Amino acid sequence: MLKSLRLSITTVLITAALAPLLFGGPVGAVQVQGPGGLLERGMRNLKEENYEEAEGDFRAARDLDPSSTVAAYLLGFVCKKIEDYDCARENLEDAVKLSPSVREAVVELIDLYYILGELDLALRMAGVAEAEGIRPPETAFLKGLVLMKLERFDEAVESFTRAKSLNPALAQSADYHIGTARLLTGRLDEARKAFRETVLVDPNSNLAQFSRHYMKALEQRIREERPLKFTAGVRVLYDDNVLLKPGDATVAGGVTGEGDAAVVTTLSGEFSRSPGEGAGVTALYSLHMTDYLELSSHDFISNTLSVSPTYAFTGSSVGITARYNHILVDDASYLQALTVEPAWSVALGPGQFVRASLRYQRKEFMTPPLNEDEDRDSDTVGAGAEWFLFFGPRRGFFTARYAFDVGDTDGSNWRYYGSTIGADVSWPLTTRLRLHLGGEAELQDFTRTHTVFGKKRKDRTYILNTLAAYALGERFELTCQYTFVRGDSNLAIFDYDKYTVSGGMEISF
Repeated sequence: MLKSLRLSITTVLITAALAPLLFGGPVGAVQVQGPGGLLERGMRNLKEENYEEAEGDFRAARDLDPSSTVAAYLLGFVCKKIEDYDCARENLEDAVKLSPSVREAVVELIDLYYILGELDLALRMAGVAEAEGIRPPETAFLKGLVLMKLERFDEAVESFTRAKSLNPALAQSADYHIGTARLLTGRLDEARKAFRETVLVDPNSNLAQFSRHYMKALEQRIREERPLKFTAGVRVLYDDNVLLKPGDATVAGGVTGEGDAAVVTTLSGEFSRSPGEGAGVTALYSLHMTDYLELSSHDFISNTLSVSPTYAFTGSSVGITARYNHILVDDASYLQALTVEPAWSVALGPGQFVRASLRYQRKEFMTPPLNEDEDRDSDTVGAGAEWFLFFGPRRGFFTARYAFDVGDTDGSNWRYYGSTIGADVSWPLTTRLRLHLGGEAELQDFTRTHTVFGKKRKDRTYILNTLAAYALGERFELTCQYTFVRGDSNLAIFDYDKYTVSGGMEISF
């Protein structure tokens, strides 16, 4: 696309530069003359887009008169047109160096050096053109392209702005590049404005179509990157084993009525800021409330507050998350936990990256334990890694993860070391319908012999989660979810099965 844009502006340059030649006017101070009318015939072929024939005419004219800067300019110009860049460079440089020089060759050299990726030479030649006042609009535009390649985006915007002010015919192309520059520097509102102006110049052009596409994506990105965002949701849930009734009837103690329906309400708020280039900070608060219809003693409210400063480098980022969680059960404080997690993310290539993290967590249970061996207050340390792969036109993703942790509890019955292995895939079937499938295995080996059961406890917890989400417009989403949990333990009282199924909706604002 960029090449087509450059060629379109080059066409403007060609027409302006060759008009004096094609219609008999002067080029610099040089009149069009040549042995056997080779230059005149070559220009007719050029006008009719017979480039190979024109190249032969100009090459013959140059052979007959090697000192002719006009022949050098025209041969270099047509060689650039047919992408014979070695020939183009040699002859355009001659057109500038020999006397009398052809001023238009300077602008052609800017474009040629840009094509060849010799950006320092292109910028130097643009300085020559500016100093001598050679075609200021076209020079400003080409200088803007060079500055874009050098990632000097603010300077590029200045050049494009000057180009369109000097020649309104360049306005649409200049606005498009201004929008691209602002997009690459994260100035989304300015990018959207520039793309809108691109459309207004000529709504039916290819550039206008590209700009509409970017504007639509920008609208979504601007919404996503607003500093303050809220999400609220409500769903109805059925849990067939709220009480975690053991599967072994001999230890279930006659427990019945373990299943119940509930109303789940969620609310979250997120505040994000970027205090400087590469730096960012996100603060998040979330509220989760579950109200059971019958088993109200198991109603719980969870409040979570987290702060995550990050810093991004080229291809990687580092950050640290501090998170506080407080849970109430039946309106009484049950648990508070503080987690600190530094992390490092590295891009592996297009559409994939890895994230490695360390974790420290302090848990304190607010209700007193039955005895000191059952005290679950703990310090947990761990480490983990996760791989993300994005795929498909609608940005589906796959992730696989592994984590290891060690829980040092105050009570000897709960000390453990464990591993967690998991994977998730999210597949957008349409622009509105998204399916998600995830699985996880948590393996815990307890380090002390249980003081009641007389053996070391081993738990293997397997979780299967499926979700379907359907977007109703940009803010509303309907969800349906099923989760199955298998708690496999060598101590029968901790061995259980359960599933939950739920459906509801979320709104973002």
